[in-house]
Amino acid sequence: MPARDEAERLPRLMEALASQDWPAPLPVLVALNNTTDASREALDGLTARLRARLAVHVDEAVFPPELA
Repeated sequence: MPARDEAERLPRLMEALASQDWPAPLPVLVALNNTTDASREALDGLTARLRARLAVHVDEAVFPPELA
């Protein structure tokens, strides 16, 4: 899922994904782009806490502003 400056929303989303009735761990790919808030730090904490339910991979990229 794409995410940009979503530090406040990511915990609720990740908790919702972790609560799905799906064989654990559920694979989740997060694409961070030009994030200027604490989205990465939030994901790192959530990934550690929810690792039994979610297999999270974060791909982070920084693009020139005109392309982001």
